[in-house]
Amino acid sequence: MPRYSSYQMGGKSFVRSSAAAIYFLCCSIMAASFGSCSYFSHSNRVVVIQPLGDFSSAEAKRVFRELKGISGHVLVRPNMPLPAAAYYAPRGRYRADSLLQYLKRYGSGDTVIIGLTNKDISTTKGNVADWG
Repeated sequence: MPRYSSYQMGGKSFVRSSAAAIYFLCCSIMAASFGSCSYFSHSNRVVVIQPLGDFSSAEAKRVFRELKGISGHVLVRPNMPLPAAAYYAPRGRYRADSLLQYLKRYGSGDTVIIGLTNKDISTTKGNVADWG
């Protein structure tokens, strides 16, 4: 079930679902990491959308449609389970670095794999071992 949060911008209130936040985060990270859409336009580059756990197939298709506008070489894989090794039990969430290593096994030099999850994730930031 999607979670909702609200925020204000320019005096207007907005409500967004956690799925929309994940989608926004995914696109923001991609834009910051790759710098331009030319990264996706490489003639052999394939963008693979990999839903993890119980991530909604409808939301995965939404991401697919958006990325298809950037690169014609996009595909969506069927959901695969979240790796148990990436689960951080003390905080009840998944480690982003472990998820990236897990997904890295399914790609190659001409593949960009984008993992999608609706679970909480964390990473190490400065002196904070489990930030997120």
